[in-house]
Order: sequence, then C-alpha cells, then structure tokens
Amino acid sequence: MGPMTAITIDAVASTESLRAEWDALADRTECPPFLYGGFIDAWASAFHGPDALRILTARDGAELVGVLPLVINGDVAQTPPRFGQAGAVSLDESVSRALLAHALAQMDLRTIEMGPLPAGGTELVMAQGSAESAGFAYTDWMNQEQPVVDCDTDWETYFAGLSRNLRKDVRRRRRRLEERGELTIEVHRGADALGERLAEGVAIENSGWKGQEGTAILAGDGQLAFYEALADWTAARDALEITFLRLDGAAVAFHYNIVFHGILYALKIGFDEAHADLSPGKVLLGAEIERTFAEGRRRFDFGGDPEDYKLKWATGTPEFRDCRLETQSVATTLSRAARGAAKFARRIRSDDAPSQPADGMAGRKHRT
Repeated sequence: MGPMTAITIDAVASTESLRAEWDALADRTECPPFLYGGFIDAWASAFHGPDALRILTARDGAELVGVLPLVINGDVAQTPPRFGQAGAVSLDESVSRALLAHALAQMDLRTIEMGPLPAGGTELVMAQGSAESAGFAYTDWMNQEQPVVDCDTDWETYFAGLSRNLRKDVRRRRRRLEERGELTIEVHRGADALGERLAEGVAIENSGWKGQEGTAILAGDGQLAFYEALADWTAARDALEITFLRLDGAAVAFHYNIVFHGILYALKIGFDEAHADLSPGKVLLGAEIERTFAEGRRRFDFGGDPEDYKLKWATGTPEFRDCRLETQSVATTLSRAARGAAKFARRIRSDDAPSQPADGMAGRKHRT
C-alpha cells in the first residue's frame, strides 16, 4: 500500500451499500470473521435492529481503507459483536486511530465500550492513546481467555501430548459407540450445509443441556435469526461447515463451524443426550480437531469461555480484554460512587460479623 492522501471519514447507517467493499477490505487484511460486514449485518439485524448501527468509514480518495462499526444507545456506543473479536478493520493503524478520534470528537458520545480486543495488541494501545488525546478517561479489564489448538505440528505429535486419560477416554468411547452400530462422520460445506442440515444440527443442540440452560440456538431471542443469516452469508463464501457424527444414520453430535484464513471457528457444538453416556460430543470434537490438522489449517478456535472440556484439548488460551473510553465527568462521578460504596461496605463490615460463603456452590461442568 502506498502513502495515503487526505483521509475522509463519513458515517452511514446500513451495511448494504458497503458489504462488498467492507468484506473485500476484511479479506485483504485477513481479519477474524467477526469483523466482516456480513457478520456484523447478521448480528445487528438479529439483536439490535437497523436503527442502532452506525458505521464510520474511512476513504483514501474513492478507496475504502477503514471501517468502525458501532451500536448506539443514546450517548453510549459499543463495538459489535461483543464476542470473538471486535473493533475496526483498516489497512493501517493510523486509519483506526482516525476513525476512533472521529467518534470521540464528532458523535456526542459519553462512553465508547470496545472489545473483545487481543491483550497486548495494538488495538488496546491505540484506544488508550486516543482516549488520552481526546480528554477521555480509559479503563480496560479482562473479557476472557479463548481456548485454541494451534496446528504447528502434526496430529500424531499433538495427540500424543494430550493427557493419557483424555486419549484413552476418547478411544474407548469411540470404540463403544462403534459397538452400538455403524459410526460415520459427515462434513457438509457451503450451500450443502443449509436447509435441512442446519435445522437438524440446531435441533440436536437444543435437545441437550444447552437447551435446558438457555444457551442453545433455539433458546434465546434473536439467536436462530442470527445463526441462519450467518449461515447464508458464510455458505455463499464457502466458509460454512456443518459436521455430524452419525450412529446408524442418526445424528448423535454436530458442529457449526466457519472457516476464515486457515482458522476453523467452532461456533456451536451439540450432542444427543440419549447417548450422553458415551460422550458423542467428545468423539466428534476429537475428529474435528484431527480434521483441522489433516486439511492443513493453522488453528482450531473453540471460542467462548475457557470451559474445562475445551482446556483439556487446548494448546493455548489467548487473552482478550474490553476497554471503556468515557468523558472525564462520567469517570469522576463513577469513581466517587465507587469510593462511596467501598466506604459504606467497610462501615457495614465493621458492624457485622463476617459471613462465610455457602458450601456446594460450584457451577456445573459442561459435558461433551
């Protein structure tokens, strides 16, 4: 990329006119799928509605060189989609800085919340510098650690490095499933993963603990609309994969994956509770990670929280952080409120005997 001329920044309210340019820019910079126009469009349509989204664009002449999407609620803005990774897409850090500076100076915002952003990355440094330049207060905190499997060796070496108990358990459960009937794995890609295949997978996920705990695709408002729209967009790019583990033809586990720039993102994992004693989800997960190695991809990304079952397979847990940029008056008010609450809490503690937390409150470990 050559030297930039004068950058012009504008705000638009729809992704429709930008979609092709935005996605081409995201392809060029090889950013995560969560930052693409197609992903943001599916997310905003399902969870926020068209009026909440504002998109700052930066152009060098006619060329789109940067995009910063924001969800606006009064004088508070957030970077969508609030999971995976959020922020700007740009050809140059200076463009991202210019987009954020425009938001701080021109949009009458009291607060901008950004994240998740990679810990130690340039995005957090840029956000802090922009806040200070604009006279905004800056704070950041850990969002979560996201488990991944980096495929920088071969499958055999990676698998041999897992715990002995996990290796034995996966082999044993696969053997016992095969004793019950014919065990097969199907991978449906692109348009072949839509329609009945997607509906079948969604139904499997909803039948298990995710449906009971309200985290399944069918359980939450907007979830089904989001994942269907995301499937349509990724299928058109040949980036969608729906995978099934079948026992005598019946699906007993499924994965909803999207693949971008050599990384497989396992967005949804589900299994049939009727076969929970043999952990078909664990068997399919092992097969999916093995397939990631076999197909020459560079990473298997679990996404989401660092649950125990993910950590047993993970080779790393990259940290992601959120940050808040807010006007000094708001920061001062919140700081005073926090100090007042702390002072009140100390006074209460001095008057009452300390209480002990109840036993037996550990959360449920998710099964695969």
